[in-house]
Amino acid sequence: MNTFKPEDGNASDRPPSMADVAAVAGVSHQTVSRVLNDHPNVREGTRVRVLEAIKELGYRRNLAARALATAQTRTIGILTIGSEFFGPQSTVLAHRDILSP
Repeated sequence: MNTFKPEDGNASDRPPSMADVAAVAGVSHQTVSRVLNDHPNVREGTRVRVLEAIKELGYRRNLAARALATAQTRTIGILTIGSEFFGPQSTVLAHRDILSP
């Protein structure tokens, strides 16, 4: 995980934020959000600058914050009883025949 290093040289232990990406790209955090969500009303030059800043800083979305904001985790849960083995792998193996055509 990259840590954000502000221009003043003080190292930080936090990962880069959307505001950090916006500052490097010279745009607002709303524009960074629009780029990340593939909104059509962003100029191509601006989109390129934001994507370059994301790559430069090593920005990654905070999935916990996104789940809280959207009320969606995009996670599938599987419950099973009676599998022969224990643990996550055995659960997937036990349901392989059910999930595949």
